Amino acid sequence: MRWTAAGALGTATNSNPLVTVREMTADDIDAVVQVHTRAFPEYLLTHMGSRYLRHYYSTFALDSKHYALVAEIDGRVVGFVAGTAETGQLEARVYRPSIVTALTVAARFVTDPVLRKHLLSKRTHIKRTFARPPVSTSSRPAVRARQARLLSIGVSPDLQRMGVAQALVNAFNKRLHADGIAAVGLSVRHDNTSGIAFYDRTGWDRDNSDKNGIYYVRSTAS
Repeated sequence: MRWTAAGALGTATNSNPLVTVREMTADDIDAVVQVHTRAFPEYLLTHMGSRYLRHYYSTFALDSKHYALVAEIDGRVVGFVAGTAETGQLEARVYRPSIVTALTVAARFVTDPVLRKHLLSKRTHIKRTFARPPVSTSSRPAVRARQARLLSIGVSPDLQRMGVAQALVNAFNKRLHADGIAAVGLSVRHDNTSGIAFYDRTGWDRDNSDKNGIYYVRSTAS
């Protein structure tokens, strides 16, 4: 399925090109990893390395229980969005990578102080995830949980503020709404000032705030 959207001014101009949004496929994973790495150089997932990022985004793209879309301009992947209404099932998958991927992350843990700090701070959460019983892998039911989570959205730095993020959010919400999901939430780090400004001006409501970030929620119908 594809969606098209003009840039922020509503027309396809050189400064606001036409954006096409479609489902993410396995062939998009490397491009998505590149966009993520450029957009979020200091984030935890980036420090876990490209092999882990491929595992992470493949989990969204290859499992119909989750949601993953990419934005294209002239056939080039310039942005992505990923989320789920099955948070427990997703965590069980993303924290259980292949042996090779796990060993790669372990090696980076030794050499990368940023990765080491973040993983140590999340060790209780990761341990709890591993302790969960196996999650059913049955196909997606017709009626889903009331609220989904938007877990990752990124746009190539050279194409930010051109309507790509808004096109991704609009398509993501339509996708959720079609599955009977009425609301979607997300969190953003306190130091992500551009992200906070974007959510504040595009129809998201602040739901909560703590030391980890600001939490937003919105209807998928709007």
